[in-house]
Amino acid sequence: MSGFEQDFLNFNFLAVPSFRRTFGASKRWLQAMDQAATERALPLQFCMALPSDLMATLELLVRGSEEHVMT
Repeated sequence: MSGFEQDFLNFNFLAVPSFRRTFGASKRWLQAMDQAATERALPLQFCMALPSDLMATLELLVRGSEEHVMT
């Protein structure tokens, strides 16, 4: 089985100024990862997510967790 794990989401959000300045920019980034993974039939897991990232996973086919192991 293969998959993609996007780790350190909390640092990504804090390191990309447009995610904090432009409403919806971070959500669009998460949605783009979800779409790319779906098109390739890859499981996607978000790690070290902020609460806003975890809330976004409710609309996506993504597993959000604090884990560091893809299952």
